[in-house]
Amino acid sequence: MTSFWKVCIDDTCDEKRQDYICAGSLIGNREGWSKFNKEWRKALKAHPAINYFHGKEIPKLTGQFAQFRNKDLYPDQKGMDAAVAKRELLQQVIKDSSLVAFGVGVLVPEYNRIREEHPRGKTFMASDAYEYILQELIYRTAKTIIEYGMDIKVSYISDKSNRSSVYELVYENWKKANPKTAKSMLEISHEDDKENYGLQASDMIASSVNRVYRSHLKDGSVPDDYPLNEVFWRIGRINEEYLLTMLSHQSHRESEGELSVGGF
Repeated sequence: MTSFWKVCIDDTCDEKRQDYICAGSLIGNREGWSKFNKEWRKALKAHPAINYFHGKEIPKLTGQFAQFRNKDLYPDQKGMDAAVAKRELLQQVIKDSSLVAFGVGVLVPEYNRIREEHPRGKTFMASDAYEYILQELIYRTAKTIIEYGMDIKVSYISDKSNRSSVYELVYENWKKANPKTAKSMLEISHEDDKENYGLQASDMIASSVNRVYRSHLKDGSVPDDYPLNEVFWRIGRINEEYLLTMLSHQSHRESEGELSVGGF
């Protein structure tokens, strides 16, 4: 019997997209997503209700979180406290689900330097580190699911944005380069994150990855604790060692081997 899996993905970076680029995903089978969607809907509707979750709206209490700026209902700092409590309620839904998170990222200056300096860099590394991160995320999640050894089909979902076409191109090119794995991969679709609960949750996952990379920039270390860390399978960093190992093993582009070297 075929087992259907879905991966919701979201990307994130520093404010100027100059320090790091990373992405996060939530992975689950059909049953896991069905249960998650029911519980996420309940959490959204629980008082005080919001229609959808966008993490970027919390810091300044905008959008769905503008209601918490009402000083009559939420004097002093209670509005922000209520907004954070709402986010924590939604985070708990992810923790209680069977979904698994995965994150990956790269430090942009390090990536660009290796691409420019290594003789194979421009051949095997995308000009935009963002594209490389998406490729790596697709590879790692697909490989992990397919290794279950069952009859697996995997589909991907990202939010509709001005980068949807990049997702599409990276996804299709990766499938062409890896035809064996591609047999288990369905389409990548782009949906409205105001309507798709999985994309709202992957927003939270990407934010966790972002926090890890911000911490790394400050002191060169990876924090032991970060939001939703117990949900993550892992957060993989595409560092200098990984990139150099990948490049040293690729004298030419080979199907099913393009990203198989290195590891986290």
